Amino acid sequence: MALYDDLSQEQTVIRHLEDAGCTPAVIRQFTACAGEDECLKVLAAHRKRLLQSIHESQRKLDTLDFFIFEMKHKRLSSGFR
Repeated sequence: MALYDDLSQEQTVIRHLEDAGCTPAVIRQFTACAGEDECLKVLAAHRKRLLQSIHESQRKLDTLDFFIFEMKHKRLSSGFR
């Protein structure tokens, strides 16, 4: 599917995909898609992976914050330093 009219436009699309964290495999899949619907599915799948990564990182931050809170609470209540 020709999503772009010239090489410059294609390079811009690829740059956007790279900036969005797409792997070379996702970029190849996107540039080879047969139609707009298929391209949108490729992008939606990548977006889902990015969101899952954000949620995983948030869980790690929450765990670390709780651990820090516990350490501070113990230090204040038991004199731990």
